[in-house]
Amino acid sequence: MATPKVQEQERIETNGNTVNGTADRPFNGAATVALPPLPAMPMPGSPAWWAAIRALTHYDPTYAYNPIYEYDDDYTTDPDYGVDGVTYLTSEPHKHALASFQDTVGARRGRCAPREFRVHLSDAVRQALGPDHEYRDKGHLVPDVAVLPDVFPSGEPLPRAYRLGVDPPPLLVLEVLSESTWRADLGPKLDAYAAMGIAEYWLYDPEGHAPPTYADGVAFWGWRLDDTGGYVPIPRQSGKGEWPVYHSAVLAADIRMLPAAARDEDVGIPDESVDLHRLQWWDPNQGLWRDREVDAKRSMQEAERKVQEAERKVREAERKVRGAHLDERITSMHSMLKTKLSGALLAQIEANWRRTGQGRTTAEVMEVWLGKADWRSLQFPDQPDSRGNA
Repeated sequence: MATPKVQEQERIETNGNTVNGTADRPFNGAATVALPPLPAMPMPGSPAWWAAIRALTHYDPTYAYNPIYEYDDDYTTDPDYGVDGVTYLTSEPHKHALASFQDTVGARRGRCAPREFRVHLSDAVRQALGPDHEYRDKGHLVPDVAVLPDVFPSGEPLPRAYRLGVDPPPLLVLEVLSESTWRADLGPKLDAYAAMGIAEYWLYDPEGHAPPTYADGVAFWGWRLDDTGGYVPIPRQSGKGEWPVYHSAVLAADIRMLPAAARDEDVGIPDESVDLHRLQWWDPNQGLWRDREVDAKRSMQEAERKVQEAERKVREAERKVRGAHLDERITSMHSMLKTKLSGALLAQIEANWRRTGQGRTTAEVMEVWLGKADWRSLQFPDQPDSRGNA
């Protein structure tokens, strides 16, 4: 089987004992009360557990139910189940990562980046996996995000499932590791994706489930197929900052997984949710790391810039109109008073009007021409008092 060229390290886990039945516990610091017995839950894989599985309204006798997952009438923790009406339960970091993956991959590849997309294996792939492989019998996988070749007609909806042997294999898959899926993501899924010929396999491990020999101290990494058909690690780009940066040939971009708490440089609002990350891609033309939130912020800034520019143009047009109107009043004032006032006084009035950006009305100028008002009445005060008078 095609496996990454790293040495797998055994993972040792300890589970605390649980008590099912009655127990005493402090109550208000004094008395104790007996707790009622909890309802007995069938042991995963036991006859009672299988009886509960067969009683499900969506029970499929051909599906390989796995005791490490939960199955209920309306939800499951099995990422490969994919039954309409049954919700796949994930953690908040898992759901956030899936949305982030799809956003960024969609920005690079368009609509050919569906989430939780069922891929049916071809007979050739199933034979290559060997007789004991989990997905040989199951016959399909559901990657968290798959990047499909751009072979579907524009404007038509993407298919709900994918059939290898009829359709070409995905170009890239992304998986988010969880307590219930990390073993499959690092084992049988990895073998299946290699057998399918998927060029890149990216993994995000927000809760640290992967053994160190796989994760190498990071929460995000990727593998690519080599010439032998096996996966090899995609090297980290050097000199690209604190957070690991890798180059994806499929996405044709450098990518990184940035924690939300470090995003203040991108969106200006740091997020304290340190367990939430955002997949970003580097845009060399704009010189920044991009994702949906960064693009939204820049779009908002561009919209604000356009509004400000429009407002500036309106103010400029109004200023020009006011200037033309003032020129008309000054010309009219000179024409009416040139025989009444000296050139020096006319120049003084004009300077006052231009400095204040306003002129007196024709009626007010006429009062001076008729001798009913002093020429000083045409001046505007530099600093009017609280009543607006000089």
